[in-house]
Amino acid sequence: LRNNILGFQKIFMGCGTNSQGLGFDDFLVAIRQTDLAEEVNLAAQTALAALDSIEEPDLVSALNEDPQSVLAVHEAISTLSTLIRSDVLLVLNLELPRMVQSDND
Repeated sequence: LRNNILGFQKIFMGCGTNSQGLGFDDFLVAIRQTDLAEEVNLAAQTALAALDSIEEPDLVSALNEDPQSVLAVHEAISTLSTLIRSDVLLVLNLELPRMVQSDND
């Protein structure tokens, strides 16, 4: 999960050092949606922080020993996913491919 979010951040913020370079955030800034770009970036950082706060070696152990930490990860990733699938797609005038519109993961 962590590597997936880090990969997303590279695509969203840019692949260069310190997230420099062209990313989807630059498209949002270009159309005056800076707040949304910052909100998505913050949601990704929140998801990473939630993952990093899990002390157990894996999610199965965490679910058994500290279910609240797993719930925090779920909520953070859900927030990020919702922003991407709704707000970002809307302002960039993009559509989800038909094959992923009902994909719940």
